[in-house]
Amino acid sequence: MRQRLSRRLRSERGMALVMAVGIMAVLLVASVTATDYTFANTRSNSSSNAANLASTAAETGMNSAFSVLFNAADYHSGSALPSVSNASAGPNGEKYSYTGVLNDPVWTITVTGTAPNKTQGGKPWSRTISRKVRITASAPGGVSTTVWNYLYSDAPSGGCLNLANNSAIGTPLYLRGDLCLGNNAHIDRNDTFATSFPSTPQVQVGGKITLNNNAYIGTSARKLNGVQTGLGCGSTPHNPCTSADKVWADQYVTSAPNLSKPVIDLATWYRDAAPGPNHPCSSSTGTPPIFDTNSTQDAGAGTINLTPAGSYSCAFTDSTGSTLGSIAWNDTTNVLTISGTMFFDGNVNFSQGAVYTGRATIYAAGTVSLSGGSVCGIASCTNSWDSNTNLMVLVAGSNNQSPSFAMSLQNNAQFQGAVECNGDFNESNNAGVWGSVIARQIFIANNAMDHYVPFGTPVPGQPAQGGYTDTLVIVPGSFGG
Repeated sequence: MRQRLSRRLRSERGMALVMAVGIMAVLLVASVTATDYTFANTRSNSSSNAANLASTAAETGMNSAFSVLFNAADYHSGSALPSVSNASAGPNGEKYSYTGVLNDPVWTITVTGTAPNKTQGGKPWSRTISRKVRITASAPGGVSTTVWNYLYSDAPSGGCLNLANNSAIGTPLYLRGDLCLGNNAHIDRNDTFATSFPSTPQVQVGGKITLNNNAYIGTSARKLNGVQTGLGCGSTPHNPCTSADKVWADQYVTSAPNLSKPVIDLATWYRDAAPGPNHPCSSSTGTPPIFDTNSTQDAGAGTINLTPAGSYSCAFTDSTGSTLGSIAWNDTTNVLTISGTMFFDGNVNFSQGAVYTGRATIYAAGTVSLSGGSVCGIASCTNSWDSNTNLMVLVAGSNNQSPSFAMSLQNNAQFQGAVECNGDFNESNNAGVWGSVIARQIFIANNAMDHYVPFGTPVPGQPAQGGYTDTLVIVPGSFGG
């Protein structure tokens, strides 16, 4: 029995040893696992911190690139944003590098931020991001829709806007100088203007008004909502005008008006118009009109016909895929489709009549002429035209003064839209404008008929009170990285 008991005890001691060894192995594995987990967490936290530092460095670099580009003298110069390498971005060894690539009018800025890899050594952590920025012309002074509701003559006092030979004007008039009516010319009450601007005189004259040979302004039955004159009426002026002067109005204002002519900014739009001299057609059909011939804004491109024999199309699409402007002529239907702001460094001519669709400003460095009929925003040039749907603004950069003109409408030509000229504007021989005209001086005669159309929403590139300036706008959705 003693022997059997001794053998059993020896057997249990062996089992205890095995159990002890097993328990020690389990504890060792648990300890190693816990240690490795602790180190892994440490490495992970360190890596996460380094990645965040790299991202922060990239954003710091992007802000720095924006600052340099936004303060550049010329956004259109490829040297406006020099490349930068390994610039310090923080106290922990973070750095950034960036490059800027100009595909006018779009800048693409790419920035890489880095941070040291302190746990594993070797290659640092990095983050690369990108943004796209578009060069855009903006008007700090805004577009005055009030000015664009008038026939506006900017010639100073002593220069007379002449209405003669049965000319009938229903468009509001604004003149810095004098107004002279003769030979049955007359200005008629405009109910639409009176309703829209009840306290704004339909006729505003900085100088004096002279009426001869059966000319008149308003009637006793159809008075204008107001007449404003700085010097009054008559060859020996008296202020205010009265019905004895054949001027009938609900109110007579005796102070000079104070509107100002919008600035025709040829330099900016020669550079920025799309399509235009610096942004020619990126896609086209037929033979589009030329924009320039010598890379210099000098009105030297000759006469450019926008309604020729033969259809064409031209559009400018930038590197982001956005179409900034277009013009297309269908010679079969005589429809001209327009959008955006375009610039032609010469004289613009319409050799055929056209119905246009869309809203755009068309700059001509020289003169503008309609030699082949009417250009209208609706078929037959009717009063159903809505300027908020279709509106063409024609800008003539020419300084021509009478007897030559920056823009001339003659021989039954009609235009629906808006016009501004650096020089003089002529309208005669049954011609007519539905809309507004702004010029140094306006000449209207021989049965010319003008119609008032309210103007509301400005068209891209429409001349503004303080001109235009280049600005930078981040392209929506252009974030990368």
